[in-house]
Amino acid sequence: MVKRLGKASVKQHRLSAHEVRDEPKTGEPASMPPRENSALMARVLSRDNLVRALRQVQRNKGAPEVDGMPVEALPEYLKKHWLGIREQLLAGRYCPQPVLRVAIPKPDGGERVLGIPTVVDRLIQQAIAQVVQSEWEGVFHDASYGFRPKRNAHQALRQAQSHVRAGNRWVANLASPRTWHRI
Repeated sequence: MVKRLGKASVKQHRLSAHEVRDEPKTGEPASMPPRENSALMARVLSRDNLVRALRQVQRNKGAPEVDGMPVEALPEYLKKHWLGIREQLLAGRYCPQPVLRVAIPKPDGGERVLGIPTVVDRLIQQAIAQVVQSEWEGVFHDASYGFRPKRNAHQALRQAQSHVRAGNRWVANLASPRTWHRI
């Protein structure tokens, strides 16, 4: 059972209505130099990358969210609005829409709250993720399993079991600094 918690909060609407800029603390630029930023954005907005992103969003399906647009309507919407969205992205003026908050039950009886973006925002997030993932995937440690393509919790458990069988008795939780556990 999924419980919808309603549309975006007032704070989310305010944030989406204004461009938010991080101010540098040490006099350093708040973002990448324009040349690096342009090259990265060109890869994100390349036709091949966007087609792959659209296919992935369509495969993932998902229900209409705050804007009410179903995934099936996305290609037609993009035909009409893509040039404006692209211009906003290139200029750094694109503001994602507020997310829909949805509560899903946890096995222990509690609830987990998810934020579900609109289908347009899912497309943009997917396009960015594909480029960033290709940049960073080779940097991650081979024993890292969280949120990585073609890796899952079952593989992580099998790896942990093989470490135990090999005689290792300590585990470091790198997601939580300085957390060590004796097995």
